[in-house]
Amino acid sequence: MSVQSLAKIIPVVLLLLSLLLSACGAAPATSTPAATLPSVEEIAPTETSPTPTVTAVPTATPIPATATPNPTATVEPTATEEPTSEPAPTATMLPPLSGSGGGVIAYISESGVVPGLQIMNADGTDQRRLSNAFDSHPTFSPDGQQIAFSSDSDEQRGLHKIDLLSGELTSLSRFEFGEEPSSHDWSPDGTRFAVVHDEGPARRDIYVLNADGSGLRQISDASGTEQFDAPDWSPDGEQLVFLSNLDGGEDLDIYISDADGSNPVQLLNSDSIERFPAWSPDGTKIAFETNLDGNWEIYIINVDGSGLQNVSNSPDSIEGWPAWSPDGARIAFQSNRDGNWEIYVMNADGTEVQRLTDNDVKDTQPVWQP
Repeated sequence: MSVQSLAKIIPVVLLLLSLLLSACGAAPATSTPAATLPSVEEIAPTETSPTPTVTAVPTATPIPATATPNPTATVEPTATEEPTSEPAPTATMLPPLSGSGGGVIAYISESGVVPGLQIMNADGTDQRRLSNAFDSHPTFSPDGQQIAFSSDSDEQRGLHKIDLLSGELTSLSRFEFGEEPSSHDWSPDGTRFAVVHDEGPARRDIYVLNADGSGLRQISDASGTEQFDAPDWSPDGEQLVFLSNLDGGEDLDIYISDADGSNPVQLLNSDSIERFPAWSPDGTKIAFETNLDGNWEIYIINVDGSGLQNVSNSPDSIEGWPAWSPDGARIAFQSNRDGNWEIYVMNADGTEVQRLTDNDVKDTQPVWQP
């Protein structure tokens, strides 16, 4: 190739080379601004934006909030309507404890269609009817909240107890009674009854019965002409006082035995008739009804057989069925001294006699709430 040809070609090559170089150099120059990391920094904030949005967890916390109806579902306090469902205390038939000697007296009254169980304050106020079924022989539970009584009606014949707070009536025993309903007494610990089971015209025995009506067992053994009646527990529950003709006589006398009926000892040996013995709260005396002086009176005797005393001294009337006040200071009793059978109280020495019932019907068989 000639020099002239080269001279022509070289400028063209140089031009192409420069164009090429300028083209290669332009790419880095433009790519630098395009790839500038400042624009990448702008992505970071936008990429962090999902995180706040993903913090939708706080919004999901309504679950505990709404699920905390537990406080509201503490409807249990409202369902604690036991206070409201306490109609028992409100329906309390037990009169307020007040009056002479204090406490409450239960007794049998003919103020209804038939003789029925009633209670009143110990001063004779607030008389209330509890049952109406030929009732007799009331006796209080040791806590004073229930009364056991006998009933001689065809539908309800037997031994029953009534709760004074609720009025609930429970049948304890349905064994057949004879001509008279059974006498009985509640043990001082509240677990048992001493009851009389009439097995026929000439045989009456003492039995022990659990307070729920179970476990009836005989503790006396009437044979021949022997009879037992009117058991009453000693305040410590260790002994029983009762009536019997264990001496072979016709009339029933007062005996004291162990609580199981063993070791009976005659307390009073006389030709008179004794009825309804009642142990004093301190366990030292026994009050009872007798015709020892030719008239039915209330007497007191020490448990060793000494100190026999007529405390009612009312020769023109009949006094009977003595019941000690809880403090032993007074005695409630039945009397016809005013021409009608009524309930009276007097001091244990016979002074300060007070009439509690005053009506045209027969009120008898008082018993004082412990």
